[in-house]
Amino acid sequence: MRSHNGDGDGGPPAEPGPQPQPPAQQPQPPAQQQQLPPAQQQLPPATRPAPRSICDRLDRSLGVIAGRMVSAVIAELPPAQVVPELGHGELSGLAFAGVELFARCLREDRLPTPAELALLKPSAALSAPDEVASEAMLMAHHIGARITLEEVARLAGPGEEDDVIAVAVFLQRFLPMLIPGVGAVAATNTGHAAQRELQRELVGALLAGAPAEVLADRAGVVLGAAHLVAVVRVRQPGAPDRTGRYARRLHEAFGTCFGTAVPVAVDDDGRGATALLPVDDEDTAAVIDRIPALLAVATEALDGAPVDVAVVAADRRARLPEAHEQATELLRLARALGRAPGLFQLDDLLVEYQLTRPSAALPAIEHLLDGLDGKPDLQRTLRTYLALDLRRQEAAMALHIHPNTLDYRLRRIAELTGADPTTTRGLHLLSAGLTARAARRDP
Repeated sequence: MRSHNGDGDGGPPAEPGPQPQPPAQQPQPPAQQQQLPPAQQQLPPATRPAPRSICDRLDRSLGVIAGRMVSAVIAELPPAQVVPELGHGELSGLAFAGVELFARCLREDRLPTPAELALLKPSAALSAPDEVASEAMLMAHHIGARITLEEVARLAGPGEEDDVIAVAVFLQRFLPMLIPGVGAVAATNTGHAAQRELQRELVGALLAGAPAEVLADRAGVVLGAAHLVAVVRVRQPGAPDRTGRYARRLHEAFGTCFGTAVPVAVDDDGRGATALLPVDDEDTAAVIDRIPALLAVATEALDGAPVDVAVVAADRRARLPEAHEQATELLRLARALGRAPGLFQLDDLLVEYQLTRPSAALPAIEHLLDGLDGKPDLQRTLRTYLALDLRRQEAAMALHIHPNTLDYRLRRIAELTGADPTTTRGLHLLSAGLTARAARRDP
């Protein structure tokens, strides 16, 4: 009997048994893709942390992504909602901080902490009107998320499609962490807007002499008997602010210097305000002493534009309309007469205020200088001579003329006006004429 194991003679050779195979060669990941740990290899792409290679490339592109974010936000949102409030530089800084935080959290496979999110709160301070702030802020954040994902897809290499998906999924987890802060800011803005409108109605009623107790209760303001009426106005002309950002800033300025219970009404163009400062519980001078601080805060709030403040005391509520009219006139006079920006009270413009009150003499005073019309050199000479307190040599130097030429011009002024600037009476008349003319021609 033949052996089945091939030991017998002459039998066919036994078929070889299974031979050991060399170990299969494991596929190598692409050069740009890092091998994932075994535990992570079992995860579906949507739940894997992004590999270090994607994170490294993202870190190197933070500036590019932030720049694209800013360009897209400026292009896709109305400029008044974003750019005037934050400015291009601050917007760029916030965009970079946001994408840098995202990249750090992506690398560490974690969501941002409350402390990290707090650093991005200024990004919610878009300059939209309060009623559309929420929409504008949400749009800006979604624009940033879209730009980030587009850049990640651009940075990815062949075979990294699953990594891009992982980044997209993480971005969807990251973005909602920002939204509650946006909503909270928008809700706060809405509440503040309602309070500002109540205060505006209250100030309007008080300045019209109308009953205001109900409005005061709703606004949380305790009405006193005596007030200082403070009128604030930006010195430089400018376009009206339709975004509400100056209104917010002016209210904050008064709140910082005088407390939140001070009723404030911002002008329609957002470039000024009227406040009723209570003086029942403290000396009027003590309240006025805080006005310089208000000037500094208001100037900063209004983007550094020079600010004027006029204050007039009203010892009883019935005098508030009169005090407001007087404060407004003081500001107008200060500007017409070329006074430097600052705080103005009646004492600062006592003669000028009285000279410009309606009277039978006012038209004659205004026409005193008619003889100088069309003679700008003589007008400038008179203004300079008076501004320098009749100091002849200094006036000539300021005008870049010889002192003898100054004397000649002063004689011509006397001939054309009938008022000699080298006499006391003539000086009074000419100074009154300049004041009346300046006030008349101020818009």
